[in-house]
Amino acid sequence: MSKVVAAKTKKPSPRAPMKERIVQTLKAAGKSGATIKDLAAKLGKSYGNISVWFHTTAKGIKEIKKVEPGRFAWGS
Repeated sequence: MSKVVAAKTKKPSPRAPMKERIVQTLKAAGKSGATIKDLAAKLGKSYGNISVWFHTTAKGIKEIKKVEPGRFAWGS
């Protein structure tokens, strides 16, 4: 007789999705914007994770402007 092991259901994380968290941080940073390194530290994510997010997902968000290399700002 074999036992059936119930799969553990994964609860959604209480934190906001990364997009909303990054947008909020950029809005708070103002016109000077924020560096990828600063965003990674504030959000508790890796530099690579944030960097890839900007090179993929952020391209579709027209309000996010590249101020200088590695620095982005919210330009509404």
